[in-house]
Amino acid sequence: MRACALFPPLSHKEKTVNSSLTVRTSFACLLNAGTALLVLLLAVSASVAQVETTLARFDGITDGGAPYSPLIADSARNLYGTTTWNAYFDQKCFGFGSGTDCGTVFQLTPPQGTGGAWTETVLYRFSGGTDGAFPVGPLAMDMDGNLYGVTASGGGSADRGTVYELVRPVVPGDPWTEIILYAFEPGTGDSPNGVLFDASGNLFGATQFGGSCGSAGGNIFELSPPVVPGDPWTFQELYAFNCPGTSNDGIDPDGRLIRGPGGALYGTTQYSHSGPGTAYRLTPPSPGKTAWVEAILYRFQGGTDGSDPTAGLTENRGRLYGTTTDGGTCIFSNSGCGTVFELTPPSRANDPWAKKTIYEFQGGTDGKIPTWEVAFDRQGNLYGATYKGGNVSCRSNNQSACGTVYRLSRPQNENDPWTETILHAFVGVEDGMFPSSGVLIGHAGALYGTTSAGGDLNCSINDSKGCGVVYRIVP
Repeated sequence: MRACALFPPLSHKEKTVNSSLTVRTSFACLLNAGTALLVLLLAVSASVAQVETTLARFDGITDGGAPYSPLIADSARNLYGTTTWNAYFDQKCFGFGSGTDCGTVFQLTPPQGTGGAWTETVLYRFSGGTDGAFPVGPLAMDMDGNLYGVTASGGGSADRGTVYELVRPVVPGDPWTEIILYAFEPGTGDSPNGVLFDASGNLFGATQFGGSCGSAGGNIFELSPPVVPGDPWTFQELYAFNCPGTSNDGIDPDGRLIRGPGGALYGTTQYSHSGPGTAYRLTPPSPGKTAWVEAILYRFQGGTDGSDPTAGLTENRGRLYGTTTDGGTCIFSNSGCGTVFELTPPSRANDPWAKKTIYEFQGGTDGKIPTWEVAFDRQGNLYGATYKGGNVSCRSNNQSACGTVYRLSRPQNENDPWTETILHAFVGVEDGMFPSSGVLIGHAGALYGTTSAGGDLNCSINDSKGCGVVYRIVP
């Protein structure tokens, strides 16, 4: 395994589909060296109409369903992602080790000619035993094209999830090989939500629950590759949330991590002791020390300030951006319809970070519940998805409107408002419903993402219409 270099963050979401299973997405680690992974971030035109195309419709039988994770791409423009599968709802994945209905890893290959169909290939099916169950979060890829990811469950008797590697076959078309790098146990974490690389090939991630303090606060961990190939990876807990004496700490770090200068890790917690959640930084030990140091960059206040930042953070031009699923001034919901925020670092050490809400969703055609991370084009415009809102003609499970893909255009003047444009409002049949990830900005500015429902109406998850799609929006 050769380490990959970090690429700017792409997207994330947490969605609870059952009290026993939390599905979420996280960070993708992309490469930029030789034949390594490359995603081109190109300008998106604001003057032409957007065209949405469904690239794949999951049928819930041969290829799984409910793709609750963002996509990554390689230099050949192949897309990679995961499905959580609907087996959890029809109980085909109970009794771990009893089947192959516990999630998939898939690849979508672009057509050779203009107008052709994309080809879907299932690279791996999880059985729910020691190999894990319910893959979540985005995948990461190393320079050899091997994939890395996590499962929310499975991995052993503790059923707390795994970190896995899928080894690319030497002969194209042969099976990919799964290797479990780590299976979580009591005291080491529960329900991981994605991994990212550093330049040395170490993997970093977060678990939403568990940790060494014995609480349900979650933790941040590191997995180091072995010196001798074939030996086990080394697990180290870097920080545990909600430990005794940390009454001001965050709880449940369910968004993916990003790395900053000096190897610092940045992320969000959905909750805190005061309720609405936090944005935090975890700094490596100073010389002569062993402990990583946490700093709370911002504590959300709820209400108009925003609450429940379930997505991770995205860096752009030295500032951090993210979303809150609730909060804002929306009149259609007592808890608000969600916000997009900006965090600006202080000019002097020890001064607080400045938080600014750059958009408040109103819950109508402009969208509602922005549960995913955001992405930026080269002009600094911001892109994301909302789980609900948009086209009111789309209805499922008594819910009006089925989600949107939006752009926030950066203002020319610092204090002017950002301008929202709805690039696509889902209607629930051919194009899918309920976006289950943010967007990947790919070749020629095209946007790629997934929905958790819609598409093939012969498939149903929890009474939703369809089992999800992969879509592309072309400017």
